[in-house]
Amino acid sequence: MDIRVLGSVEVWAGAAPVPVGGSKPRALLAALALVPGHVCSVSRLVDVVWGADSPATATDLVQSYVSTLRRKLPGGGEVIETRPPGYVLRVEPDAVDHLRFERLVAEARAEVARGSTARAAELFDEALSLWRGPALGELGRPTLAAAAARLDEARLSVLE
Repeated sequence: MDIRVLGSVEVWAGAAPVPVGGSKPRALLAALALVPGHVCSVSRLVDVVWGADSPATATDLVQSYVSTLRRKLPGGGEVIETRPPGYVLRVEPDAVDHLRFERLVAEARAEVARGSTARAAELFDEALSLWRGPALGELGRPTLAAAAARLDEARLSVLE
């Protein structure tokens, strides 16, 4: 499984896209994918999905979106774990494109430090090839703006 946030939020299983739903489930998945292996609280997920205008049923809706994602994602029941006060995305780091990007950039910088500029250029190119548009694509959630800006700045740094 490949979770992509370096562009529009998508999930791929092999060569096939996994339909994860509309903007709200994708925003929830993005919030989890930004911090895989760490608990993302239900209150944080409510903020990401609705902001200040959350409905009274927001907590129940978050549970519903998580349940739907678990059904749709390969290994979903094990991929999204319930852990108070929220949920944890359990995937290998390379399953999330922004973490793969960060790893490749770190490896490229280490190659530069060793004087291997040709290998560094290959790694930088591989890292940049993960990008499909602005980070978090069309979500435009104010609560995700800082994360999107940080990722976009990392991309610009590599381009320079």
